[in-house]
Amino acid sequence: MKRVVVLTVAMIALAAACGLPNENKFRPIDRGEDRFGLWETSTTSTTTTLAPTTTLDVTTSTVAETTTTIATEQVEIYFPSGRQLARISVAMSARPSLTQVMAKLLEGPPDGELGIGLRTVLSPDADITVTSEAGVASVDLPGGIFDAIDSTDQRLMFGQIVLTLTGCCPGVGQVLFTLDGQPTRVFRGDGSATEPGERVSRDDYTVLLTSVGEPIVTTTTSTAPSTDSTAGG
Repeated sequence: MKRVVVLTVAMIALAAACGLPNENKFRPIDRGEDRFGLWETSTTSTTTTLAPTTTLDVTTSTVAETTTTIATEQVEIYFPSGRQLARISVAMSARPSLTQVMAKLLEGPPDGELGIGLRTVLSPDADITVTSEAGVASVDLPGGIFDAIDSTDQRLMFGQIVLTLTGCCPGVGQVLFTLDGQPTRVFRGDGSATEPGERVSRDDYTVLLTSVGEPIVTTTTSTAPSTDSTAGG
């Protein structure tokens, strides 16, 4: 019984210390009595905005620079100089075909200082075809090619063709001439004539060459690689 009394007294004392009203019914609290901030209204709104995540696709492009190197070689071509033959050296694509070399010969001597004193007895538009087989270059000349060429210049014409073709392509040692597809005679360098269809070689025209010690003139050309499958090299 003493414990109950003591507990009751303690609770009353605690209530009095906390300032609780000693009443047993509900009473509203005035603002002036609000010691705990119950009447204060505080609204805190926090908004967090997250930036969107952007993924960038990075593409690396590599541009390869291609350098094309075209192999060339020096080819000796012969042109009349007075009553003899002189040689010049031109740069052409490596291993040129006989057709390419003949086309270069038909172009005539180069312009400018390199061509001084040189001429040709071949018409640039002459329809001359060249093929090769077993070391023999077959040259077909168009009809009428000799109409405006005297016999002396005919020797030079045959000489510049034979010396050029036998010197440009390894394995070609002789030349056979036809006229419109038919065997024809040709003049050698010494002025003698062959039988129709008889082959000639560079030895037949060395007599027409200028002095051996004469320097070779060099020029260049932009000849493209050959796609000719009929003319041999």
